Amino acid sequence: MGLLRKAALVVLCAGALAGCATAAVKESPDGAPKGDGAVVYLTLSGNGWNERQDLERSPHRGKYSPKKAVRKRLVLPRKIEMVQVKDDRGNTTANYVLPAAAGELVLEGMQRELRAAGYAAVPVRTLPRRPALALEITAVETDLEQRSGLFSLEGSCQLRLRVDLWRHGSRQTSRSYQASLSDQALRDQHLLLRRLLDRAADRVAHQAVADL
Repeated sequence: MGLLRKAALVVLCAGALAGCATAAVKESPDGAPKGDGAVVYLTLSGNGWNERQDLERSPHRGKYSPKKAVRKRLVLPRKIEMVQVKDDRGNTTANYVLPAAAGELVLEGMQRELRAAGYAAVPVRTLPRRPALALEITAVETDLEQRSGLFSLEGSCQLRLRVDLWRHGSRQTSRSYQASLSDQALRDQHLLLRRLLDRAADRVAHQAVADL
């Protein structure tokens, strides 16, 4: 009986250890094991705002129709995107400022995607010297357009992104991602372009994290 009890205890302990090992593996939404709590550093280095003048208090914030002389010296601050208003012929008739930053929206989307996949997302201003695993956004480009119809507003958003993957202190890959969306609105027209930008940012963030 003593030998049988010892054997039973060994089986129970082995089962408990196996259960613990299984519980430690996390799965992504598509069922593939990922993450397991690994730290992924995130940084946005491709905005280029450090070399530009900050015009958060510029009189050009909000909707406006700038003259050519004003448009040449206008520099966008970090927190805004420019929307082009076009007529039926595709000519730009005006521009206005959207209070949002595409790069930061993508960064927030990456954090959500990484955490859902079981990673520990750590946004930083600059990458550590030898990061074990990191994603660096090196380029962000947006094209936002608006066309006003008789009863509705049409909007389009193109978002292009370049992301570098770092492993153990060396750059492994540099990949480009893009999302092109369009929609129209009969109400809450002032929110249309922001909704499109949010959706585009989520889409490219999902693509980038899926390639991790």
